[in-house]
Amino acid sequence: MTHERAFEPLITDEVTQLRGVVAWSHRTRTARRPDEGGPNRNEAHALVRFLSWNGDAHRVAVVSELQTSPEGLYVTEDLPGVIEAAKDWVAGLLVTPLDRFVWLIHHGPFSAIGALQQEEFTEMGVTWHDGRPQPVAVDDRHRLKGAALQDRLRDAPLEPVLTVLSRLGAPLPKEW
Repeated sequence: MTHERAFEPLITDEVTQLRGVVAWSHRTRTARRPDEGGPNRNEAHALVRFLSWNGDAHRVAVVSELQTSPEGLYVTEDLPGVIEAAKDWVAGLLVTPLDRFVWLIHHGPFSAIGALQQEEFTEMGVTWHDGRPQPVAVDDRHRLKGAALQDRLRDAPLEPVLTVLSRLGAPLPKEW
């Protein structure tokens, strides 16, 4: 995947948002199918949106898994890889260290061919050691719905994934 644009800001009266697509070498596996991924079969992609509420310490990072990644290279299996890739992109743009963000994984029809049309958010309890994110244990993953999701996202203007990818000039999912 070739994508050279940096993170794009979106600023409202309530929320400052940095958003961009990151590509990283997935640490845990390579693509399941030999025809996927080209010469670098472990390169995965995700849309990352950093949300900072103005005048408030509340910080959320929303990581949308994209179907442009080869099958089997899931964000939930390598969130530290996503964070490390994003860290270099947002250096100097974010005042708040990444370990102060709540990390949400976002899935929907943009995540996999044939996926359900509903969108889901999972909070991932990221731990840090020596300034580096560590793999997330299964019991540190919690699906958010209703009031719990509203508590995390508040009224943040999360544009649809397809809209953001188009604005960023990033490749679009195959079945859109």
